[in-house]
Amino acid sequence: MLLDAPLKIKDSSSFQSKTDFLYIPGFLSFREGPAAIKAVRGLKEKPNLLFVDGCGANHPRAAGLASYIDAIMDLPTVGISKGILCGTAEIPKNQGEAHPPEYKGEQIGYLLKSAKGCNPIVIGPSHLVSMESSLDPARKFLVGQKYKPPGQVGLAHRYVNGIKRSLFLRTVRD
Repeated sequence: MLLDAPLKIKDSSSFQSKTDFLYIPGFLSFREGPAAIKAVRGLKEKPNLLFVDGCGANHPRAAGLASYIDAIMDLPTVGISKGILCGTAEIPKNQGEAHPPEYKGEQIGYLLKSAKGCNPIVIGPSHLVSMESSLDPARKFLVGQKYKPPGQVGLAHRYVNGIKRSLFLRTVRD
């Protein structure tokens, strides 16, 4: 989805394909990355910054789905994940508060409390987004949103789930 203001949809695109890569924890990029890239390429204009429901630097190999998309598309990307895949961090308690998780002695992103009453989300930059510059847009667009995942990522997540439901219903009816 392409947004021109917080939660205001400017364009959307999806891509459906069969996968030939089994689900293997830690290798989601190879399974879902190609279809995600085709969906982003289907947008009428290239985004300035892409939020991805997946990991960036906050990955055991320091490169999750967001990093994969960033590297292939040469597009600044920030991964937003619902839980810590690796590393440890102090848990933020207040909305907007963030703490840096570390893995093997390196900072791998931020644990951000996006809304009161919600578990924190993990912000993981990719190679075109610095660690420091990944937190500000995440705070700007995701803090205060109660959906899980919050903000734009949540909006895209619900959009994709709607497509999956319609495909499932179509398959059941046929």
